[in-house]
Amino acid sequence: MKANQVDLDKIRKSQPHIIIGKKGLSEGLIKHMEQLLKDHFTIKIKVLKTIAEYVEMEKIMEEIMRKFKIYVLDVRGHTAIITVLDNIQNLNYPNKYMEMRKRLDKEIAKETFKDTQTTSKGKEETYIDYEDEELMDKLDKQADKFYGKK
Repeated sequence: MKANQVDLDKIRKSQPHIIIGKKGLSEGLIKHMEQLLKDHFTIKIKVLKTIAEYVEMEKIMEEIMRKFKIYVLDVRGHTAIITVLDNIQNLNYPNKYMEMRKRLDKEIAKETFKDTQTTSKGKEETYIDYEDEELMDKLDKQADKFYGKK
């Protein structure tokens, strides 16, 4: 199977890779999820009903999306399938989560690139100061994390 292909039916029928319990998205769970995404690209997550009663699945997915550059493929009840792949063939990503991904990407970009200037048309544009070593180190670390390098 190619890197941009996923057997969604097989994943739906399989046991979850991760179960989110009363500790929520703990440091250990985040590290485990990071390793699973590096190894498998696509994983299944289940949220215990006791947690899902208090926190909406959408909020949990948003928090995971803040921690990782992931895409939500499917959400059914308290179970979700997520992937780091953004170009899976013959698959439509859920619009609600694609909009969330775009919004989060913009928020992250604004946090990363604080230097903005307003153009003559009133539009803000982001500029990267390539001489700013701290900013360049931060961008390198984000790129390494996104591409799975340490």
